Amino acid sequence: MKLAIKGMTCTSCERRIEEAVASLEGVLSVKANYAKSEIEFTLDDSGITIETVAEAVVKAGYGVKKDGKKEGGKEGFSAIQLIGIAVILLAVFLLLRWTGIFNKIPEIKSSMGYGLLFVIGLLTSFHCIAMCGGINLSQSIKKDSIEPLPAGNGSCSEITGTDNSGEKKPGVKKILPGVLYNTGRVISYTVIGGIVGAIGSAVSLSGKTQGIVVLVAGLFMVIMGLNMLNVFPFLRNLTPRLPKGITNALFGRNKNRGPFVVGLLNGLMPCGPLQSMQLYALGTGSFFAGALSMFLFSVGTVPLMLGFGTLGALLSKKFSFKILKISALVVVLLGGGMIARGFALNGLAIIPSFGKGRAPAGADSVNVARLESGEQLVQSDVFSSYYEPIIVQAGVPVRWTITVKAEDLNGCNNPITIPSLNIKKQLNAGENIITFTPDASGSVLLTCWMGMINSNILVVDDISTVSNNDLAVAAVAPDNPGGGCCSSGGGGTAQDEFIPALKAINTAAIMPAAISGGEQTVTINLTEEGFSPAVVVLQRGISAKWVFFGKTLTEENYRVIIPSYGAKIEFQENENAITLVPEEDFYFYSWQGDFTGFVKVVDNLAAMDVEAIRKDVEAVSQSLANLNELNKEDVPVTAEG
Repeated sequence: MKLAIKGMTCTSCERRIEEAVASLEGVLSVKANYAKSEIEFTLDDSGITIETVAEAVVKAGYGVKKDGKKEGGKEGFSAIQLIGIAVILLAVFLLLRWTGIFNKIPEIKSSMGYGLLFVIGLLTSFHCIAMCGGINLSQSIKKDSIEPLPAGNGSCSEITGTDNSGEKKPGVKKILPGVLYNTGRVISYTVIGGIVGAIGSAVSLSGKTQGIVVLVAGLFMVIMGLNMLNVFPFLRNLTPRLPKGITNALFGRNKNRGPFVVGLLNGLMPCGPLQSMQLYALGTGSFFAGALSMFLFSVGTVPLMLGFGTLGALLSKKFSFKILKISALVVVLLGGGMIARGFALNGLAIIPSFGKGRAPAGADSVNVARLESGEQLVQSDVFSSYYEPIIVQAGVPVRWTITVKAEDLNGCNNPITIPSLNIKKQLNAGENIITFTPDASGSVLLTCWMGMINSNILVVDDISTVSNNDLAVAAVAPDNPGGGCCSSGGGGTAQDEFIPALKAINTAAIMPAAISGGEQTVTINLTEEGFSPAVVVLQRGISAKWVFFGKTLTEENYRVIIPSYGAKIEFQENENAITLVPEEDFYFYSWQGDFTGFVKVVDNLAAMDVEAIRKDVEAVSQSLANLNELNKEDVPVTAEG
């Protein structure tokens, strides 16, 4: 005989249903099939009926389909409700990533005391909820009916844990799965810490290997979540399972060990904070010290993780099933995120939401290298959830200086990796040097070691002819193979950033470009007094060679910001050329705002009106002065070119 079952969410459901039916007198054999959502059983001639079997399944917390009708059991959300919940969860997830909460992972340092490691665990538990919350919740609530329970009558007895006999289920039994899950995690972390501390050798995987592990883990998370939702029944055949004998030994009747084993396996999952702690344990060089450090860290993550899971465990069975459906959606979303991280760790940012982080105040969109003594020098800054992109030239050795403040370093943005070049750099507060030689033009993905913060290294054929299109390309992280892990929000340009108080534009001298051979050229000298001239005029639509001549470079004038093109350019002595095709007027300034200049774009240089241009520039200068006043009042503004 067979019965179609509703509400099976994993292979453990097979065992629970089999135990519920096998406990009935008159049942000779029973076999549940998760992939087919059915049970097959044999009855003796003692008078037991198929209705009795169905009632046992319903009491165990599942539904039975008989003659096309559902009898009792779990009730979930409709497809429309699930879609709505998924949209809300995704919105909350993106909002949290936009605020940078997922990236607030403290750095693990060898100088830390053991007490502080516990605090690090407490702070990191928010990241644990983001990464493993779905698994945690599912393990905490779905074992609630491990033994068949008498049919409920819809009263409060189902919530308080009182069965028909009047016997109270201890409250601790309701939260036991969550306790077991977290106990397994603590034991696993502690043992791994001891092993790592004892062998004194690195256990973290290489960037690409880690990416493959994360990708596979994410894929199975998505499959697991879809199976819990029962969206694609055929995927149930892909669910990995232990041999029957081992399953019975671990999870047999009255052996509520499922969450405990999942907790043990949780210690093997690829996770940024966890692997940081493994490196800390590695540095102890001792089994005891490594185990103790990991133990304290893991205990620190327990309060929030246990509380999160217990909330679901103390709910009624019907409501718990709905919560389980929501957790399944969370698992799918986080699994998709892990897949994106896996690709990013292999050099491919396939999902735009895992592109560059939102540029914070003070960040520059693009940093262009400068040639000096046979190598190219480039400087960029790192923020808590943002890497400034750079532009370099192919075939020339690069000396890249990365500057980062101590307060901006965290467990997500450090270390920084370039998967395609097999570069992984641990950052320290201050200046950090990376050297490499790009061999071909194109976009190279720059990412954090978890694949969650992405940026761009644009390689061009000639650094002296960087165009406005190159600047625009560099400002956007690669999104696919054609272009080459906890922040979102798009590329962000210098137009989104805080602008320093700008000095007035000197309009005493106005220099028009000279057109020759289909190209226009104009030169600005960099002096101690500023830009000379500060105003130049270009003709619209004609390729322009805009030269900054480093006559007297200073700490102030060697770096120039061009907001309209999202560019920060560092100049060297003598000639520094920029190629662009001007279309609209724009201003530029030295990086601290002491010197300001302006590029006026006209339709015909031969017919330009110098006095009219001077008045226009003076009006722009006044507008920038008004902008300064707004900045003083902390009013957010958007600078227009």
